[in-house]
Amino acid sequence: MSFVMADLIFWRSTLRNTSHNRGFTLVELMVVIGIVALLISVLLPALSKARVAASLIACAANLRQLGVATLIYAADHKDVLPSGGPSTSAVNGYLGDYSGNNTSLTTFFGRYVNVSSVFPGGWGLSSDAYLNGVSYNLIGAPPRSLICPSAPPRPEGYYARNCYAFYAGSHFPFGPGELDGLYHPGIMRLNRLARAGKAERSRAGGGTIPGGIPALWGDRVNRWEAGNNGGKVETNHWDRKKNKPAGGNVCRVDGSVIWMPLNDSGGNPIDAFVPPFGGMSGGQTAIPSNAIYMPSDGNDNVYDFRVIMGNGAGDARIIFGVR
Repeated sequence: MSFVMADLIFWRSTLRNTSHNRGFTLVELMVVIGIVALLISVLLPALSKARVAASLIACAANLRQLGVATLIYAADHKDVLPSGGPSTSAVNGYLGDYSGNNTSLTTFFGRYVNVSSVFPGGWGLSSDAYLNGVSYNLIGAPPRSLICPSAPPRPEGYYARNCYAFYAGSHFPFGPGELDGLYHPGIMRLNRLARAGKAERSRAGGGTIPGGIPALWGDRVNRWEAGNNGGKVETNHWDRKKNKPAGGNVCRVDGSVIWMPLNDSGGNPIDAFVPPFGGMSGGQTAIPSNAIYMPSDGNDNVYDFRVIMGNGAGDARIIFGVR
């Protein structure tokens, strides 16, 4: 009898302890959920900032690679930089061989940036299979080094205009371009570019370009959507809170890469993306304040006496060394 009573007491104690450990109460669950939600609200902004910072670093690395490749190209070609394309198209991200006369830039991407030359067939702009292949892949299947990590995916799935702009290109016209009564090919050399970086601007603001070190490559920045510039979709670093571009990375002629914010409020800001002088390249775009380039026509002839120098302009003879 005493054994049975002891057994009953044991099982009652066991059941009581078990009932106490069945799980969390509703209040306890709500407290845990509240703590988790609080942690998420604290950590998400930090994670988002870290992701943005990582994208900026990766973008800067892409531009640094392009800058180094450009300097190597110039060293191999007697200090001459690749073509900026007819109508200064590379400033707006047109990097392919669209008209058949931008072969130096196509060759640059194939041999110095390792863009594939495998041509699957279809359209072709040149009788040269190598140039056709590089042009095709530059648009249809560009390497990751030519795609900014912060750039939105292209709706059409290909890059008719690249994520990055080339600011310091040469111009190789079909015929000699007449300038100041003399014939000068529109060749941009590194030493000419460096000289222009220290020259006085003759129009819109005067003075030298802010910073003094000219740009080679940079992010594309569209201030608003107009024409065929791609607008927001083709702006690499868009500030969602302000609903406008935040700015962009710029690789300079010395190989360094710096961040430049957008500044379209006027004046002569240093190290900022600014509206180009006189709306050249479209007033909807913004260019680095240290960008120097020569406008060209559809035949790649340099025209006027103008050279764009940030949000100002100068005499093209600054670059050609003709006085």
